[in-house]
Amino acid sequence: MPISLPGLLGDVSSLAVDEKRRWADEAVEIIGLTAEWKGWNQRLESFLGPAQKPAGKKPSPEQERRAEPGGGIRKDQIYFERSIEGRTVVALVWPWGDNTHFTLKLYPCPD
Repeated sequence: MPISLPGLLGDVSSLAVDEKRRWADEAVEIIGLTAEWKGWNQRLESFLGPAQKPAGKKPSPEQERRAEPGGGIRKDQIYFERSIEGRTVVALVWPWGDNTHFTLKLYPCPD
């Protein structure tokens, strides 16, 4: 059975979600509120570990390659990655310029 990405996130009802753009077993994309980032970060770290590329750090070429299916990664964005059940799962967090929102994309990376 493939990984259920919403299942990895668990119950997110306590975390503010401004918009669920995609909430499927094979990919998750939400718009979250920056005020709730601490809770989202704890949730991501619980199954992916600490961010491999925090905001402000230049992504490695490998991180850039793995982030490409999700839209890429820039220096001001956050990158998580972990192998789960034999598949690489990537989470990208893109803070918005309004300092109020962020986009979270979670997907299995084709290796």
